[in-house]
Amino acid sequence: MRTGKFTVNEVEERTHVPAGTLRQWERRYGFPNPTRLANGYRLYSENDVLLIDRMKQLIADGIPASRAAALVREGSNELSGTATPTPALDPEALMHALTAMDGLEVERMLGRAHASAGVLDVFTGLLEPTLAVLDAAADDQDPREPGMRHLLELHLHNLLAAAPHNGGSPLIDVWATVPVGRATRALMVLVLLRRRGLSVRYLGAGHDATRIDHAVRALPSSRVHVLVTDPAGAAAAANALHASQATTLIMPATPAEADINDVPLSAATICSDLEEAINAAVQAVRTAGVSA
Repeated sequence: MRTGKFTVNEVEERTHVPAGTLRQWERRYGFPNPTRLANGYRLYSENDVLLIDRMKQLIADGIPASRAAALVREGSNELSGTATPTPALDPEALMHALTAMDGLEVERMLGRAHASAGVLDVFTGLLEPTLAVLDAAADDQDPREPGMRHLLELHLHNLLAAAPHNGGSPLIDVWATVPVGRATRALMVLVLLRRRGLSVRYLGAGHDATRIDHAVRALPSSRVHVLVTDPAGAAAAANALHASQATTLIMPATPAEADINDVPLSAATICSDLEEAINAAVQAVRTAGVSA
């Protein structure tokens, strides 16, 4: 129901979207579409407020405002509660689009996913199951796998570009011992940490213990190391990072690598999933006396 009940000032107070921004969205994108009274005042419905909140979240997730407005209009029935957003997190459908190398469809599906869920939910409920399939394809030397992974990583780089970059000394370093072509999960970690407003430095992929040791000696120290690795490189890399005196967190490069938990790591903490790693990194920064 579109009965207007909230003034623009009340909407601003509820959503924290400035009144000027609401009017700009209305002019540029035809959204929101409030009821206009005879005196020109705007009145917004409950559904308008829900849609404005969703628009704000999509923009914060790195989606351009024009695309976000289109997604909000397209998904307005879902957002008003008449449909469930669950189908948007469909790894099988995403994998089908990736297999077809249909970049536009991949972008559309990921945009709809962000319209129905937060970034962490999209990562864990959509990208990680898809990543497990891509890792298996890489093991089978499927020639399509690099191209499919590239489409996913383009999305991650777009999110990263939109995430705030906190300057100053790095609080967290993210490393990967796996090759560049298998380090997608490290990019996910980077996006999520940046979105928490933390100063994060990505030191790339393909590191071994010797390279990590040399880098730690040459670089300014950070508070936390997040190491994305396979079981073969976990212990040696963790030991190399131990000399930095910073907190070291280990997470497997793929969700399926549960056997990393069997690696003896006295100098590090193992985090089995993205949410655990992000929360542990934030807590470690806070413990060090830095606001996070």
